[in-house]
Amino acid sequence: HRRGIGRLAAWHIKTDPVHGGDLLPEQGTVCLGIRPGFQPLGFGILPQPYPRLIGLHEELPALQELFSNETVLRLRELLFGRSGPSRHTSITFLQGSQQPLHRDIPVFNLSPDHFYFRIWFALEDTTPENGPLTGVKGGHLVAVERHKMAQKFYARYDEIPEQAPDEWRIYQETLKQKYEEAGRIEETLELSKGDVLIWHPLFPHGGKMIEDKRASRRSVVLHVSFA
Repeated sequence: HRRGIGRLAAWHIKTDPVHGGDLLPEQGTVCLGIRPGFQPLGFGILPQPYPRLIGLHEELPALQELFSNETVLRLRELLFGRSGPSRHTSITFLQGSQQPLHRDIPVFNLSPDHFYFRIWFALEDTTPENGPLTGVKGGHLVAVERHKMAQKFYARYDEIPEQAPDEWRIYQETLKQKYEEAGRIEETLELSKGDVLIWHPLFPHGGKMIEDKRASRRSVVLHVSFA
């Protein structure tokens, strides 16, 4: 229920290391076990390793099975206080995202709010060389009125375009100002292969710059909500 998910900022689970190849087997020099010529969800031919793939679980049964994992289903019921069909998406990374600190909630806009969480599986250790994750502990408690912000630009919600980079930037900059005023700081998250990170939809997170451009930081992210 809301109370349950509201208490969860980011939950770091230490597990026994797993070999990423068991989940995403290597095939030669291509990334994430994807052969040249593989065409996931309309991306077209991949002539070289692609750093991020959306919806790869629809092509690989091993990833799809993660969504039906008993622990994931029980966690969803624990946090949301109910059972039912899921809606889920995934992102599979070869390298670190190098994204500035941000919240996902403007993209995952659900009704009721916050009935969504993210599960991040580390397939490799995070290091300064491969661009580790960052986050703001307690940052999900910092209030930013995104609906009121949107009303400054649009009379109706259906007028908001699929891409609104200026509004996105203003929201994230306001968030940064708010959590700094609250005395919260961005921290590097040290994670090992096999670790799992579960976080609240309002948890601010990002990725540090990659020091070694040849370094991989393989990971799989599941987004779980109700259908």
